[in-house]
Amino acid sequence: MTAARTLDALPTGNCNGVRLSLSPATILLGHGSSDPAWSIPIRRLRERLCCAEPLRAFEIAFMEGGSPSLREAIAVLARTGSSSIAIAPVFMSSGGPHMRRDVPALIEEARKLFPELSIELLGGALGEAPEVMEGMASAVLHRLNPR
Repeated sequence: MTAARTLDALPTGNCNGVRLSLSPATILLGHGSSDPAWSIPIRRLRERLCCAEPLRAFEIAFMEGGSPSLREAIAVLARTGSSSIAIAPVFMSSGGPHMRRDVPALIEEARKLFPELSIELLGGALGEAPEVMEGMASAVLHRLNPR
């Protein structure tokens, strides 16, 4: 199965495959890649979140090499009636220039463009969260010692 076909097979809305325009909203922000297969895990994450929180809109945005950009995703959510947007950085580390410089600047720019919106960054990179580190450590150990 090609990457494009795989992406087409993934649901793009809430748990029922219907895109909702609701407030509040969350943007899952990834780095991005020119390879469409790169975005499959973040799309799967979005689908899990949509099923877990069906009254919240979840969108995906990319810093580079993917569409939509963070600017575009925020603008779409503003136009569709969201009043608050939480941005979840799906990055391994907060140490790179995107998390240190680019993301804060884009959020500040969006706050000026859409003063009616509450736009917040949900902490640092998700990869640094203790529960994510624990899950990754468990996965590594499981692969080292399969049962």
